[in-house]
Parts: sequence; C-alpha cells; structure tokens
Amino acid sequence: MRKRVLIISHLFPPDAGSGVYRVVKFCKFLPCFDWHPLVLTTKGGYYLQQDESLLREIPPEVEVRRTFSLELGLRFIQWSTGSRGELPTT
Repeated sequence: MRKRVLIISHLFPPDAGSGVYRVVKFCKFLPCFDWHPLVLTTKGGYYLQQDESLLREIPPEVEVRRTFSLELGLRFIQWSTGSRGELPTT
C-alpha cells in the first residue's frame, strides 16, 4: 500500500529559484520509496526566473494542485514603483 504525503511549496516549476530544487527532487524520488506525493502550490508565473526543464523531472503520477496567491511582496513592489504589472529592472 502506498503512503501519501502532502507537500506544500510556494515555489514550484516552472518558477525557478534556490528553493525549488529540493521539492523537485522529493517529488522525483519519493515514489521510488512507495510514497505518493500531492503538491499544493501557487499558480506560479510571479517570478522572473523560469525553468521549464524542471517540469520534466516531475513523474506523471505526482498530483499537483495549484491555487491562487496574493503575492503581497510583488504587489508592494508594483505599488511602490508605480508600475502597472511590470517589475522594476535591476
């Protein structure tokens, strides 16, 4: 019998960043040990770093549920710079 595990992660592919790789590897290797991961994450697309190749590392049997996120930090940056949806460039 497979055990189930809920993984809650703010960052998940295709968003990329230092926090996403551990979650990707958990999703990749947990099924080898009879664990069935269910990932709860945001809809994504909020960050400038994107890596579509990370999606290919997620096995098809891993369930991924995406939900709405307020992204208050991003909204504050947009408000403070007066931008209408564009992030400030560095």
